[in-house]
Amino acid sequence: MSLVSRVREARTQAPLSRSACCGRCRHFDSDPQLIESSFAGLASLSSGTASARDADGICQLRQRYLSAHSRCEQFEPA
Repeated sequence: MSLVSRVREARTQAPLSRSACCGRCRHFDSDPQLIESSFAGLASLSSGTASARDADGICQLRQRYLSAHSRCEQFEPA
C-alpha cells in the first residue's frame, strides 16, 4: 500500500472521541516517581511533580513520554 493510500485511509476513519485521550487510558501512567526513575537526572533539574509537567505521563505500551491529551488507536479505558 502506498503512502498516499495510507494517508487517505487514515483521513476517512472515524476520529477518536475526546474521551479517548491518553490520560484516560489503562496504558498511561502519570506517577511522578515513575517519571523520575525513567529519566535519569530529572530530579536534579526539577522533579516529576513539577507544574510544568502538568498531567503528562508515560505510555507503558509504547514506552513514550506523552501529554495526557494525546491520543492513539490503542486506547483502552482505564
